[in-house]
Amino acid sequence: GDTAGLNIPEIRLRELPEHRGQLVRVGGIVRWASGTRLILEDGNIRARARLPEEVRRLTALLTISEPVNVVGRVDRAGDGGWEVVARTAADIGRVGRTRTTVVGPQVNGASPRASASQNANAATAPGTADGDLPWLLLVIVLVAAAAATGAVGFLLRRGSSVEPRPGSALVAPREP
Repeated sequence: GDTAGLNIPEIRLRELPEHRGQLVRVGGIVRWASGTRLILEDGNIRARARLPEEVRRLTALLTISEPVNVVGRVDRAGDGGWEVVARTAADIGRVGRTRTTVVGPQVNGASPRASASQNANAATAPGTADGDLPWLLLVIVLVAAAAATGAVGFLLRRGSSVEPRPGSALVAPREP
């Protein structure tokens, strides 16, 4: 399972058929996880990752929409689709903004790392769709722009002075 020092190509899910039998690294967003199986999405392409039995309990630590990397051999699935078959827990990694963290035990048998809810750096996996972070930022910017527009409109309707405007109930009518 130790892939340190190996030159493993990082490929997109759509390239799996071209790499049958080869050891590769794929990145994708988790769309489904159960037992020893993951469904990953890379843009609009989906593929399976088959995990070793030792990882069965660790898939519960993964969350839907979480970016991960999987190192494994490319193989044909029973239904004719493609899958990446990981060898050990060390072949499954969470993708952070600046680093990848291992989901399962390290090669030396250390305990699993923290879950995704504790990983504040979870962002977009290399070679995947934009992820959820850009959408969240867009929503925040749009809400802030709407609030600023509303505040400016309110101040313009109110006028620049604090004195009552003529015709308002607070101004006594002038006598001719």
